[in-house]
Amino acid sequence: MASTINADDGVVSGSAGVKTSADNSGVLELQSNGTTQFTLGSSSVVINEAGADVDFRVESDTNTHALFVQGSDGYVGVGTNAPSYPFHVVGSGDTVAAVTGGATSVAALNLGNSTNLADGGIRYDNNTDALIFRANNGEKARIDSAGNLGLGVTPSAWSLGKAIEVNNPGNSIFGVAASQLTITQNAYFNSAYKYGSSAEASRYDQAAGQHIWFTAPSGTANNNITFTQAMTLDASGNLTVAGDLIAGSTAGGGKIYINSATGFSPRLQEATNAMAFYTANTERARITSGGDFCVGQTSSGVANTGASLVSNGRLRVTTDDTEPMEVNRKTSDGKLIIFYQDTVEEGNVSVSGSAVSYNGGNLSRWSQTTDNTRIELLKGTVMSNLDQMAVWINPETGEPYPNEQLNCMKVSDVEGDVNVAGVFVNWDNDDDVFANDMNVAMTGDLIIRIAQGVTVQRGDLLMSAGDGTAKPQGDDIIRSKTIAKVTSNHVTCTYDDGSYCVPCVLMAC
Repeated sequence: MASTINADDGVVSGSAGVKTSADNSGVLELQSNGTTQFTLGSSSVVINEAGADVDFRVESDTNTHALFVQGSDGYVGVGTNAPSYPFHVVGSGDTVAAVTGGATSVAALNLGNSTNLADGGIRYDNNTDALIFRANNGEKARIDSAGNLGLGVTPSAWSLGKAIEVNNPGNSIFGVAASQLTITQNAYFNSAYKYGSSAEASRYDQAAGQHIWFTAPSGTANNNITFTQAMTLDASGNLTVAGDLIAGSTAGGGKIYINSATGFSPRLQEATNAMAFYTANTERARITSGGDFCVGQTSSGVANTGASLVSNGRLRVTTDDTEPMEVNRKTSDGKLIIFYQDTVEEGNVSVSGSAVSYNGGNLSRWSQTTDNTRIELLKGTVMSNLDQMAVWINPETGEPYPNEQLNCMKVSDVEGDVNVAGVFVNWDNDDDVFANDMNVAMTGDLIIRIAQGVTVQRGDLLMSAGDGTAKPQGDDIIRSKTIAKVTSNHVTCTYDDGSYCVPCVLMAC
């Protein structure tokens, strides 16, 4: 049935049609099935005024849904008749959607409740050519005209590549080309590296497979920085450190771990002021707080099984049931051990075939005087055995140390003394505990003291003269009184009393 319009009273006849106002107010309504679908008033245009589930679309030359309003939920689609979001744009080409401002105005996308981007939004400022991101009523990020990104700060106009600046000029991240990444603290680059403030600065570079760390002392804001390369991890995995390598803190200690096939095992560990060395999670050696280097023991001492090189140069070796020391010379005969005094070689142990020789030395033993005091003695003085045994007291327990064979001695005062013990070498000056021990040579190479006016010849057998000196025996038969044989007429030293010393070979006294 066709609809007609009565211009006098503005009533639509039929179920659909057009209605105009009878009072000439300019209102035009389109109705369908008795429901107003479109109202064109003097101040507004309303589509689907009744709120029915009716879609609305605007067509363009080639697009049947250039603008589409979905009646069921009010979603708006541009280029689509099935919008999935409140505002859904579908298009092609370089620009899908654009918001454009004037030459000096701002183009903005408001994401908050305020029309001035107070709550949150994105805007492009034509005045500065900057893209600005706002949240919680404040600017949070900005991309400037050079492409630098500032997070919480307006980025500086650096001259090297594109950069990210974080929080303040003292904390910056630089992305420099495709071959290098640089991170700086309290530093930025503007023709040269410069201080952000007067504090210390640091820099990290990653380039050509290397990781490089730089440091710099405090300086002046905006002045040039001179960085020092402090540490480098090269492309082969080698770590080079310019200064000290410190792990952990002095209070809690620290460890340096070296990767192993079974995981991370501690190799160097700082604890109680000592450096310990580990393999397979077991301590093998350590440097003590006193500087002793110990292997197989945690402290140096003859009672502890293991070996130690004491900081004063002493070597200590202790084993439970095996040889404390092994010396091997391969390929040729020669010296096995060399003995020095004040850098001068005084003797050695050598090997020739299957024979081992002890060269330039003698066998000696420790002894004491009867009252364990020092007396005036000259090197080479002839000594005599006594029945009294020497006594050494343990300073910790107050008990005497075991002694089965070392007896006391006196200066030989009997001519042809058959109790000759050897000749005096020196007093023990190596410690303060047993300071009155005397070293007496028994067999081997040494010098022997001859009284003034007594002449000896190379090859003479010597006996005690009864005054601490020796004299020729008178025959060439080795007897119980024989103490030595002269090996050279060379006088090695002369004492104030006129006595002198010559080289000799001591017999088994």
